[in-house]
Amino acid sequence: MGYYFFGDEKYAEKAAQLMRAWFIAPETRMNPNCRYAQFIPGVEEVDRSAGVIETNRLRDCVDADGLLQGSKHWSEDDSKQLKAWFKEMLTYLIESEQGKKEQAAPNNHGTWWGVQATTYALFLGDEELAKQLILKHGRDRIKKQIEPDGRQPEELERTKAFDYSRFNILAHEDLAMLGQRVGIDLWNYQTDDGRSLRKAIDWMAPFISGDQKWQYKQIAAPKLKEAATVLRRAANAYQEPKYEQAIAKMKDGASPMTNLLFPAENK
Repeated sequence: MGYYFFGDEKYAEKAAQLMRAWFIAPETRMNPNCRYAQFIPGVEEVDRSAGVIETNRLRDCVDADGLLQGSKHWSEDDSKQLKAWFKEMLTYLIESEQGKKEQAAPNNHGTWWGVQATTYALFLGDEELAKQLILKHGRDRIKKQIEPDGRQPEELERTKAFDYSRFNILAHEDLAMLGQRVGIDLWNYQTDDGRSLRKAIDWMAPFISGDQKWQYKQIAAPKLKEAATVLRRAANAYQEPKYEQAIAKMKDGASPMTNLLFPAENK
């Protein structure tokens, strides 16, 4: 992002160094799997399915390939090799037992699996696969995960119910954004009995703004900065001022990073 926003090659040089070390150089590259991504202390378990969610952060590296285009430090061959790595990773997510278990998870883990796989499919130019994934892990999960009033029962069972409710909405917003790339509108999708992404956002909004007190379990301070991102993306997607007004009621509001990556379109 430093290179993209400032045009300074020193940022591109460092980013390219890190990307090559992680994905390309034979002596240092990560193997494209999630086998050792997560563990429980004292429990001997390889291929823990929940570990797949840890590679969610690798989506930033997909973005980096685009942000570095035009830099003398990131070549077409670098980009080609990065795509080859993500092709292997996507195959692992789809075909491995670990990946299959994670994509079957009924809660946010399954949704984020869909975000990862869809992102990599689009990166590799496979729009048909991306469409299938968006429908299965976006549209169909809205039917299963969100109640007609907007509650998310799978996330409300967690010990950090606020954070996980917010986290799963963010995954659905990502899928809605990806859906826009291939002509699928998840932002406005609604089932016959009223289940929708917007209902989930509307249900969370008063808790994020502080208008209502959270009644479910939350054993740690809620991540309100990330919650503000949920509202900002909704404000822009729906062109609805009430979401921006909810952010304004928050003690600290949206973070500088949110304002940079998702600037308010309707103040």
